[in-house]
This record gives sequence, C-alpha cells and structure tokens, in this order.
Amino acid sequence: ILPGYAEEETKDHRFCVGVRRRGRDAASWVGADSIIHNGGHPNLLKALSDDFEVAEGIRKQIADTQAVGGIGFCFALDDDIPVRSSGVTMLPNLERVGGFVIPTFSDPSLAPEGKHLMITHQFVPDPSVKSEIGKGREDLYEAIPWLADHGEEICVHTYHRNWPCNRAPQGAELPMDIGVEGIRLVGDGVKGHGWMMVEGIAANLHQAVDEISAGMRA
Repeated sequence: ILPGYAEEETKDHRFCVGVRRRGRDAASWVGADSIIHNGGHPNLLKALSDDFEVAEGIRKQIADTQAVGGIGFCFALDDDIPVRSSGVTMLPNLERVGGFVIPTFSDPSLAPEGKHLMITHQFVPDPSVKSEIGKGREDLYEAIPWLADHGEEICVHTYHRNWPCNRAPQGAELPMDIGVEGIRLVGDGVKGHGWMMVEGIAANLHQAVDEISAGMRA
C-alpha cells in the first residue's frame, strides 16, 4: 500500500494498492480512497509503505499481541435436538470450549435433509494439540448432554499463527484505527470482550464503514 501519487494511474486517489493475481508475477496498481482491512494488524503493517506513519505505541501493542490457536469440532446431528437456532450458543463454564453454532438452521444446504451441522470453537492453552483435542472432546460431551445420543463427530480441525481466524485474543483491544486516515481494520483482529465466531468478526463493521464514510464526506 503506497500513497496514491506513487503511480500515474492512481495519482487522483489517496492510496495506491498493489494487487497480484495468483500465478502471475507482476502486480497491478489500483487506486483507492479508503481501505477496510480484515487481514489482521501485523499483515497491514507489513503491507503499508514507510510513507505512512504509525505511532510506536500502536506498533508495540501489535507486536506484543500473539495470534490465538484454536480447535474446531464438526458434528453431524439428527433433527431431534433441543437447540433450534443458528445463533452462537455459549458454554461459559468450560475451561477450553467457548461455544457452538448450528448453521444449518440458516442454511439447510450445509447438511443432508433431516440432518444438521454443529461447529464448536475451542482455544488452545497448551501447545500439545492432540492432547487438547481429547480434553475438548471430553468437555463437549459433559457440557452437552444430548450430544452423545444425537450427534456424530465428523472431523476436527486446528489453526494457529497467521491463519485467517483468531488473529488476536478475545478482548485484546487492538485499535480499529491505527492512525492512518482512510484505513480501518475489521474482523478477527479487533474482536472486543464477549464477542466470538461470526458475530465477533462482524462486530465493528458498521462503525468502520461509518467512520470511513464520514472521512470521505469531510
């Protein structure tokens, strides 16, 4: 990301953004007056040229915040289950698993007719992922009494480091605005306290759009 004046074709815009298509070596330049970035704070800082000033305090806060690893279970459920919503169900008393969602109540195409898909979210306090998978599974069956009778485990997946999820711990309070006019961050890197999953990713989107729009009208 360069200042707009860096390239002739983008000189009438605030930003000059390099875009490289997969399989092609050369980048093309796209002009933009605002950027809403969902790739996380470290990736944004890497993309910004030295022409943009970011306060040292913000840089240190970003450097000191580590991405969070996670584990997700996917279960196939029958239709005889007590939960009848696609919203996030929190499991606040567990040490590892944060909650689950059953998206097939919003999009039935995600499972065969008469079945549902349940996806869980679990953070990883210990680097031994295999051990944490086992402990998380135990937590789930203890916390959800109907799961053993109505669910079948399909798969389990893990993610860590710079994967596009959980870019910052919940409540890390990384700023949406890093001090560069026209740029706002959204997504997993800026989830506030109490937010998780899809709701957490989208929580600050309206504010980001409103601030960007206000800046363009000024």
